[in-house]
Amino acid sequence: MWNISIDIKTVTIVGILGNRAWSVRENTRQKVIKNSGAQAMLAFNRSSRVVSEGMGEVRVQVKLTNAVDEIFVNRGLLNPNQLRVCETQALVDTGAVRTVLPQSIVEKLGLKIRSQQIAKYADGRQEPVGLTEPVIIEMEGRETTEAALVAGDEVLIGQTVLETLDLLVDCKNQRLIPNPEHPEYPVFRI
Repeated sequence: MWNISIDIKTVTIVGILGNRAWSVRENTRQKVIKNSGAQAMLAFNRSSRVVSEGMGEVRVQVKLTNAVDEIFVNRGLLNPNQLRVCETQALVDTGAVRTVLPQSIVEKLGLKIRSQQIAKYADGRQEPVGLTEPVIIEMEGRETTEAALVAGDEVLIGQTVLETLDLLVDCKNQRLIPNPEHPEYPVFRI
C-alpha cells in the first residue's frame, strides 16, 4: 500500500505504474488515481507535505543574518561583534512562496516589521502577518537576501529562496541539491 500527497493546487498527472497505465479523476478537494485494483487519493491541501514510501520532509541548516546590521558593519558603522546572526534548522516548504520566520527569531535578529501582508494558509484562512526588513539567508553554501513573513513557530524556506539559490528538493533522500545543470553556482532566470 502507498500514499501520495501533493503540495500544489493544480497538476496534470499522466503516467504508468509498473507496466499498467493509470488515470486521474478530479474530485472537489482531491485527486483519485486508479489502476486495475490499486487506488490512491491525492489530497490537495497545502499544509500536507510531499510524502510517499521512503520520502519525507526536508530540513536544512540555515544561517540567518540581519542584512541591515551587515551593511552597517561593512560601512564601519557597527562593531562586527554586534552583528545579529542565528543558525537554526528550517523546514523546506514547497507549498510556501516566501520564507517564514517565527516571532522569536525575528526578535533575536532585531528585524523591524516594515509592513503587514495578508497571508493565506492551507486551510483557507487569511490574516495579516508582519513583513520584515531584509534578512540574509545562507544554506548549502549559497546565500540570498529577502524580506520574510512573520508567523508560526518554525523557520520555513519557501519557493523564492529555492529559486534564487537554484536548489532542488530531493524528497527521497530528504535534502536539497544544486540544480544539476549548473551545480557550482546558482543561475538566475531573467
